[in-house]
Amino acid sequence: MGPSLPGTLPDMRERPRLRRAAKWIGSSICIAILVAFGLSLGYGVSWSSKSVPIQTSVQVYGGRALLHVFDRSKLRPQDLHGPTGWTFGSHWKDPIQLQWLRPGIATGAAGGLIRLGVNVPFWLPLLIVALPTAYLWHRDRRIPPGHCPHCGYDLTGNVSGVCPECGAEALASRAED
Repeated sequence: MGPSLPGTLPDMRERPRLRRAAKWIGSSICIAILVAFGLSLGYGVSWSSKSVPIQTSVQVYGGRALLHVFDRSKLRPQDLHGPTGWTFGSHWKDPIQLQWLRPGIATGAAGGLIRLGVNVPFWLPLLIVALPTAYLWHRDRRIPPGHCPHCGYDLTGNVSGVCPECGAEALASRAED
């Protein structure tokens, strides 16, 4: 049978291929998140757009990623200050604090400036990606020959054809290996 039609479930031969790809892609994303976390503890990256009426700022430093959106519609263009575009540097103004442990959303208004900030610590996307990836790696572990295909119990010397650990029927060819 060829590839499955759009909107249908893939046939049994395609599923291991999809799982294998998902495992390796998930593992690569986890490694990238860990590298970004390590680098963000000592270095920072920021991108800013100072356009009126909306200013957007994305910052990665101190083990977290921050997204700030400011409504500057009540400010004049000459009141805008600070760098626009990319900014790189060793650790910024504030020392590393335990803020990278807490995700959060902050809002506020002061002096005609309305602010929305989103704090995403690196552990959150790491957890979201690592849990399903770990499950896929665990699910696809190989059972050695001579072991129960259901629970992995060593069936060496078992002639009953039933696994004494889980009660599943063991294949005779598996027990003889």
